[in-house]
Amino acid sequence: MKSCAPIIDGPINGELFTLYVQKGLVPTLAKGDIVILDTLGNHKGQAVRRTVEATWRKAGELLDAFPPAECADYLRISGYASV
Repeated sequence: MKSCAPIIDGPINGELFTLYVQKGLVPTLAKGDIVILDTLGNHKGQAVRRTVEATWRKAGELLDAFPPAECADYLRISGYASV
């Protein structure tokens, strides 16, 4: 079983979030793991900034990691589309 990253109990800022990612999250990741960040301002520090083009390119690469049937199931179950 994979070990879990430590939990930070309290408010977080961009600097603390970056430290958490570097020291807590990254060491628990294995090749092929995918980490998705939401739009919280603390997730937008300089260390994770990407150009729009690079973001779309990475999104395309990530989509290739999921079979079309799995994507269709997600959309169907989430109610975003009827497939």
